[in-house]
Amino acid sequence: MAALRSAPLIAVLAACVLSSCSKDDRQADIKNCIGDAQKVAMQGQLNIPSGASAEDRHDRIGAEVAACMDRQGYRHDNGSMTDERCVDDVDYNPYCYARRD
Repeated sequence: MAALRSAPLIAVLAACVLSSCSKDDRQADIKNCIGDAQKVAMQGQLNIPSGASAEDRHDRIGAEVAACMDRQGYRHDNGSMTDERCVDDVDYNPYCYARRD
């Protein structure tokens, strides 16, 4: 009888362990998004003025990267932004994104 009562607890623990082992695709996803954003920029589809500074160009491409990551199911949030790697270039850094639930 005690085994039947502990079965739900065992199932919950197993689910927690299995979910913590889910594959992290952020590296591959951001690499694809950066490549796609660079292609879009090269095709002139980001409306970057010809006299734009390198920083402005970088930021506009970064915004496209963030939009791509959003379409892939990621978001910037307080939890991911507390990572010390997210001080600079948050749009280009996979560690600055978390999966949307």
